[in-house]
Amino acid sequence: MDGGDQSVSGGPFLWTRQARSRVLVADTSGASDGGTARWCAEHDGYQRSVHRRRVELTAASQELRVVDEVHGRNGPRRAVCLAFHLGPAIAADLVGNRAVLTWTRDGEDRSAVLDLPGQLSWRAHRGESDPPLGWYSAGFGRKEPTTTLVGTGFADGAEGFTTVLKFRG
Repeated sequence: MDGGDQSVSGGPFLWTRQARSRVLVADTSGASDGGTARWCAEHDGYQRSVHRRRVELTAASQELRVVDEVHGRNGPRRAVCLAFHLGPAIAADLVGNRAVLTWTRDGEDRSAVLDLPGQLSWRAHRGESDPPLGWYSAGFGRKEPTTTLVGTGFADGAEGFTTVLKFRG
């Protein structure tokens, strides 16, 4: 999630300004009995904005809910970009703000539905070079195409962007 301002790069492996991050909530006690585990953290890596992410994992419903918020010091409205980077084994069929994900694990076909925030415009990128989007690297100097889902739009500071990942039984 980008609030429009980016940290300053000093090269491909060096950032000249270190983002400050902090964990606000880390409660996994409910996960062991089929309940809900919760996390919440934030960082200031976009200079004049704070990005906060809340995550809830509900074991019983096999649902992961992510809420992203951007709060800025230069007024409430700002351009944002939210990206979800999928693993190379996951295929994504994106229609509007819904992506159907499919993959095979241990010889069994698996799937999930990713409902992306409707306030953003979504595009799928795979193995693109200008700009480089949709790549996975298992090690230095190695890359293979994968899918990156990118949503762009505006944040008004009042509401968050909710993403729901629902695994199919």
